[in-house]
Amino acid sequence: MSSAGESGSKKAADKPTEEQLFQALAEHGLKIANLEALKPQAEATAIVAKTMAEVYKVMPATFQQGVLTVVIGDPASLAGLDDLRNFLGVKEVHALLASPKLLGEAIQRAYADKPDECILDIIQELESDKPLIKQIAERRR
Repeated sequence: MSSAGESGSKKAADKPTEEQLFQALAEHGLKIANLEALKPQAEATAIVAKTMAEVYKVMPATFQQGVLTVVIGDPASLAGLDDLRNFLGVKEVHALLASPKLLGEAIQRAYADKPDECILDIIQELESDKPLIKQIAERRR
């Protein structure tokens, strides 16, 4: 007969580690970002405001030829990439995956030398983009 302690440790042993989960996701097409080695391009952090990065829980990595690459900590965040593409007016948004624990710290490091932007500034900027507002209104119909 097994004791409660043994069954609890067996359940913990059956649970996949974060590394195993990331490996499985990588096998399904998501690339894993090494946040310790990744230095975001200035162009990427310039196009994605710090507030937007924090709200969407993304760290911009590169921006080249209209394609923005961001790091996400949760594969469920993939749905929000279309929102980013529309808000920012870029051709495409690609995602890399990283540990959610490390992502928050990496976002703070990426914007450490940039002034904080108020969410009201972002809303005002979005409101001034008439084509974007029209596109959003059409999507809601």
